[in-house]
Amino acid sequence: MKPRARFLPSTGALLVLLVALILLAARWGPGSRPPHSGLIAGLTYEFQPPAAGSRKLVVTSVEDDGPAAAAGIAVGDVIESIDDRPVAALADVSAAAKRDGGHGIQLIIRHEGADRYMRLPAAGH
Repeated sequence: MKPRARFLPSTGALLVLLVALILLAARWGPGSRPPHSGLIAGLTYEFQPPAAGSRKLVVTSVEDDGPAAAAGIAVGDVIESIDDRPVAALADVSAAAKRDGGHGIQLIIRHEGADRYMRLPAAGH
């Protein structure tokens, strides 16, 4: 009985595959933008992992001269609601942006333990 021939990829093919995997890891690794984040009115946000049963939408950065900074929003503030609707998913934020109609969005922000109400201008204003 004749032994079966095994297919072994060439060293070059393995090297190309390895480089492709490294590039993918660099693109989607820990240094990349988190998949649960976004940008509205001069601030970025992301959901923090659940603590005590609920996720929090936390402000992760604020543009120095943006509308969020002018409103006194700071890194670490929690976005409790947008347009009087609780924020349970990122889809809630994008839905609010679509409903905006050029009037801006109303936020309830938990800042230093207290809720603050503020209106941020529409995107692009």
